[in-house]
Amino acid sequence: CSPSVGGASVCTPSTCTPSAGGHSPDSMGPRDRRFTCKFIFGGLDLERHADFELVPRLIGRGGVNMRDIARSCDGKVRIRGRGSGHREQQKGRSAEEADVPLQIALSCKDHDSFEEGRKRLAELLEFIGKHFERYCRKKGLVPTPTLYTVVEGE
Repeated sequence: CSPSVGGASVCTPSTCTPSAGGHSPDSMGPRDRRFTCKFIFGGLDLERHADFELVPRLIGRGGVNMRDIARSCDGKVRIRGRGSGHREQQKGRSAEEADVPLQIALSCKDHDSFEEGRKRLAELLEFIGKHFERYCRKKGLVPTPTLYTVVEGE
């Protein structure tokens, strides 16, 4: 991982492997393999930074940010976890947010599309990271050194 502008850490491993989705890669057909990564917001305190409104900034007005990224890479972009507002149905229980850190999950069918989606998400997060630093300065808060980390293929 290397630090970048906006208090973010961007990981760029030299190799990417498709996610098997719980199956052995040998038993999967080409349509089943997807390239995945998660941008996990471990450096954000949801209570202390609540008025920064990260999730609406990620989504964009009318969903424009997530929709544009998904279209650019012909993939899926999902925001989930604590503070996301996304409720997941669990067997025998009412729908509730997943008890995991706030994160954006990216999933694409091929490596080139995956790289495009990951690049576009990193650009959006760098932009938001700059706004987050400015927000922290205005509030007299010390910006977190790492707003998010990238985890490949989970």
